[in-house]
Amino acid sequence: MQIPSFEDLVGTIIISCAIYVFIRYRKLKEGIILILFGTILIGLSSFKNINVSIGGIKGINANFTTLIEEVQKTNQNTENLNLKLLKQQVSTIETHNAEFDEEKAREDIETLLDSSKITIAYQWKTKCEKLVKYSESYPLIIKKYKENQAEKTVETCIKAKEFNLDNLKYSFLLAIAYHRNQEYSMTIQILNELANNNYSIAQRKLGIMYLFGNLVQKDIKKAENWLIKSAENGDKAAQEILDKGLLY
Repeated sequence: MQIPSFEDLVGTIIISCAIYVFIRYRKLKEGIILILFGTILIGLSSFKNINVSIGGIKGINANFTTLIEEVQKTNQNTENLNLKLLKQQVSTIETHNAEFDEEKAREDIETLLDSSKITIAYQWKTKCEKLVKYSESYPLIIKKYKENQAEKTVETCIKAKEFNLDNLKYSFLLAIAYHRNQEYSMTIQILNELANNNYSIAQRKLGIMYLFGNLVQKDIKKAENWLIKSAENGDKAAQEILDKGLLY
C-alpha cells in the first residue's frame, strides 16, 4: 500500500474544508479558492511522483544501455577469440601439410658432390631462399616494420626469378620478399599472376588472405574459389581447410 505524501494529505484536508465551508456557510467564493489551493497541492505531489518515475525510467535506461554495451563487448571478445583460434587452425594445417622440395634437395646434394654444377642461377636462388626464410605458415598481414635486409632480399629474389623463369617458386618467393619490405601491392600483383597460372600455393595464400581480410578486402566467396582451385591443383592444405569447413 502506497503511503500518501504530505501534499496529498494537506490538499485533501483543504478540499474537505472547502466542501464543509460551502455546505455549512454557503460561501461559494471561499470554497472555490480552497478547492483550487488543495488541488494545486495534490498536483504538486503528483508532479514529484512523475519526476521520480522519470528519474527511475532514466536509471533503467542507463542500466539497460550498460547491459547492452557489456553484451556487445562480450560478443566482440568471443568473435576475436574465435578468429584467433581459426587463424591458429589454418596455420597448423599449412605447417602440417608443408611439402618437402625434393628437386631442390637433390640439386643441393649434386652441387655438394660436384662444384662445377654451381651455376649462377643456382647461386641466386639459394641466396633468395636463405634471405626469405619462407615457411608455409608465413602470414601475409600488415607488418609493423620492415624486416632487416628487406630491400636486399627483394633485389636478390628479383635476380633469382630472372635466372629461373621456368620455376614459379622464385616468383612466389619474390612476392614474399616484397611483403617483408612492406610493398604489399607488388605482393598481391605477383600472387594473382601466379594464381592465374595455377600455382597452387599462391592460390591457397590468396584464399586465406580473402578469408581473413589480410591485405585485401574480406570476401568469403573469393576465398572459397581460390581454395577450391588450389585443392584441385593438388594442394593438401587447401583441401583440408575446405574439408574441415573453416570458411563458414
